[in-house]
Amino acid sequence: MAAIATERRRYTLPEFLALLDELEQAGSQDRFEIIGGELVAHASPENPHMRAAMGCLMLLLDAQRAGHGQAGNDRMVVLDYRGPSLPVAHAYKPDAFFVATDGRAILEHPETPSVVGAPDVVVEVLSPSTARHDRPPKGKKFLAYEEAGVRHYWLADTKRRTLTTYERRGERLVETAVLRPGDTLRCPLFPDLGLLVDWLFGTP
Repeated sequence: MAAIATERRRYTLPEFLALLDELEQAGSQDRFEIIGGELVAHASPENPHMRAAMGCLMLLLDAQRAGHGQAGNDRMVVLDYRGPSLPVAHAYKPDAFFVATDGRAILEHPETPSVVGAPDVVVEVLSPSTARHDRPPKGKKFLAYEEAGVRHYWLADTKRRTLTTYERRGERLVETAVLRPGDTLRCPLFPDLGLLVDWLFGTP
């Protein structure tokens, strides 16, 4: 998935969501985010990217069905919303995310349909153009997730067929495992559930 445009204008959240509606009605298939205050457009994800994202979502949906919280994959997550008249710098659409039951208030903000605040689990699948934003230690999205309080960050690499997991330790997200086909993905938020990493990457 390649980044195809960047714009430096600052958007409020209502302006950004209105722009997304206009672009969708015009037939755009691109994915738009505000990364570090800049509007960035990405081309639609390819099959390996989508497979990895949906594989992680399978586990999060199992956790939802088990009553641990709510999974999502098609909502804007805004980490720094301060009101409808102020610009946002961090409005992302993760490949998948999960909000534990005790934090579900962030899913129901009275002023916007977006998720406002940090999910407990965020999943990002690397692509050549987005890796610099998603990867630690200096990626803008990684740092924003870390600062906002995300508890678990999963980073899938379809080229290397790895899933790297990070967990919050104090104020930081710290790498805890590099999983490969044959390993099982688990999360401390729902330790009774697991997913074979093979599901993320298919046949080599």
